[in-house]
Amino acid sequence: GLSEVRRRGQEEISLRSGNTLYYRGNEENSDGGVGFIIHKRTLNIEHLESISPRVCFVVLKLNQRYSIKFIQVCAPTSTHTDEKVEVFYDDVAMALSKVPTYFVFITGDFNAKVGKKQDESEFSLGQHGIGERNERGSTLIQFLLEHGLYAMNTFFMKAEHRKWT
Repeated sequence: GLSEVRRRGQEEISLRSGNTLYYRGNEENSDGGVGFIIHKRTLNIEHLESISPRVCFVVLKLNQRYSIKFIQVCAPTSTHTDEKVEVFYDDVAMALSKVPTYFVFITGDFNAKVGKKQDESEFSLGQHGIGERNERGSTLIQFLLEHGLYAMNTFFMKAEHRKWT
């Protein structure tokens, strides 16, 4: 998955390597954007769709029974309005609801700091967060809780200097 592709429009490009670059960016400027580089041997793509310049997803068929969905995101920064952030999370929710799959991974840049787990009701967070939570982190945690999702990097113990992202 790619965040901040900084390309205008939407395109699917076959690279010289044989891999495919799929991206979606803003039409009017080269701010943000999301996409995927899909390996040339990946033949099991069921669905590839862009919801907005900040959210796209690909569904891969694992076998007859299971599929996996990768949602790539690039959230608005703290300089954007709360309204734009709400629209972003609505777009992520739409990507979650389209093409149901057994497994879902949401990757990318949420521009949020979730910090450390504050109480046991925050089942979406593990015990290994870092730093202080900001307002956008609270918004992200609320979204995770509403959709039964987990911030997986907080579930694994890592050295402090490895927790910056």
